[in-house]
Amino acid sequence: MHHPHVGSQTKEERLWYGALSGESIYWFRDDALEGTSTGLNPFFRKPERGTHRFTCSTLAGAAASVLVTIE
Repeated sequence: MHHPHVGSQTKEERLWYGALSGESIYWFRDDALEGTSTGLNPFFRKPERGTHRFTCSTLAGAAASVLVTIE
């Protein structure tokens, strides 16, 4: 079992912390900015068919991406 050093965080943990702290989260679809959200306020968008990469990031540089196929 891996135990990270005290004070170390993954990018995903920092991103979640950014959401909790009220930091703006920037949402991208296929490298194009789709919108922003703040804190735990959700970001909604209409699904489009195809395979898309969704990325959310903070100004501090924390980011997470996922590849989604919508049929």
